[in-house]
Amino acid sequence: MKAAIGLVIALAACTTSNPATPDGPGSACTPGRFDWATGGGGPGQGDAVTGVALDVDGSVWIAGTFIGDATWGAISLSASDTVHATGFVAKLDATGKVLLARALPNATAATRIRLDDAGNAYVVGSFETSLDLDGVHLVENDDGNGAAFVIALDGTTGTAMFGAQSTTGTDGVVANDVAIDGAGDVYVIGQYNGHAVFDTITVAGTSSDKAVFVAKYGHTAGAWAWAKGWAGSPDGTNDGGVGTALALDGAGNLYVTGQIAGTTDIDGTVLNADSGSFVAKLATATGTVAWTGEIVPSTTGGDRDYAAGAAVDSAGALYITGSFKGSPMFTGTGAAITASTVGGNVDMFVAKYSATGAPVWVQDAGNADTGETRGDDIASDGTDVYVSGFRQGDTVFGGDTLADSSSMFVAKYDATGAVVWTKSASETGNDEAEASGLSVASPTSGVAVGGSFGEMTTFGATTLTDSGEGDAFVTAMCN
Repeated sequence: MKAAIGLVIALAACTTSNPATPDGPGSACTPGRFDWATGGGGPGQGDAVTGVALDVDGSVWIAGTFIGDATWGAISLSASDTVHATGFVAKLDATGKVLLARALPNATAATRIRLDDAGNAYVVGSFETSLDLDGVHLVENDDGNGAAFVIALDGTTGTAMFGAQSTTGTDGVVANDVAIDGAGDVYVIGQYNGHAVFDTITVAGTSSDKAVFVAKYGHTAGAWAWAKGWAGSPDGTNDGGVGTALALDGAGNLYVTGQIAGTTDIDGTVLNADSGSFVAKLATATGTVAWTGEIVPSTTGGDRDYAAGAAVDSAGALYITGSFKGSPMFTGTGAAITASTVGGNVDMFVAKYSATGAPVWVQDAGNADTGETRGDDIASDGTDVYVSGFRQGDTVFGGDTLADSSSMFVAKYDATGAVVWTKSASETGNDEAEASGLSVASPTSGVAVGGSFGEMTTFGATTLTDSGEGDAFVTAMCN
């Protein structure tokens, strides 16, 4: 990612004021305004930010991938090889200046990054053969299909503090999301095929290539405390699922979501939402499942209903986002809610569940023609929720419409499901930008968003140009 292309333009810091002033240097920070944007990239493909974590001081951590050589700011990164993706992490200050960037050797994916209460960063993904970073030494004890990892980094220096991994006997394991509680314990969700082992804990084996795992790593004990494996039916070679996201509330509960293929057995509750999704609530101490719900397609095997992100507000309500096609049902412990696409293609959804598992509301956004809209990540500021993803064409979000383009979007919803504001980069162009990750720290902290883009994209007053075949971006917005 060439430094010359890593353009940074810092605008005014976010405030809580909301005057009707245009975007631009020196203007007050209006909700939804792009405050700054930073790009990074290299000459090849595979440059993307997939995870974002915003700290209370305005600094931003990002995680993602690159192929070949890459540069963030003035820092050059070297890939493990020139063919496959290599994971990386970076930290930017509150103006978008790159403070540090590090490649994760042999990490084929760096999927999400989150912060603990002290501002330390935790990144998850998958690696092959070995992953060495400072004093952390992880070794894949398998046949090269990949092991899941979590590594904790010092919030100031970026030095690796400790790491953990799936262990002997694992097969194709990837960690897709991470959360950290107040005691410093770490929760990870992801996928595997065959079987998976976490220290001495072996989770359910599967004959398919899809199974969900959820695991807790005890930081003080330095070992995995528990692990769950949710596979498909024994005779279902294509059954199972993928764990995509999780979120913690303040009462010691863990919420998880992901996708279902055929059937998925969640601790004895068999879900049958083929090409649908699941949601579940677990106790953090034991991993015991309290309740489960499904996103059930309207046509068996024909829809594409994928849950991709999860967040919890200060009242303990759960929000999930993703994409769907047709008219799926969102089920749980209460009455089901049915959603319908705006047009005939793929729409984005945001769904709210109560802490007891009852569906509360579902909102969708999409294009009346053939355009596709996807929700990739979701975050809560305690009261409202923010969603990021990808859209095509004139895209309708409640009473808001984003003009014709093929680009990223960010939308803010209140607790009732009403749209507060929507925003997109290059609103009249086709930059093929996608916002894969976002983070918010408080109602006035601003919103950090990251993803990828094509040849050129514009965030407010900042234009980013790629250095090869598409680059990565991170941008800050006003709440």
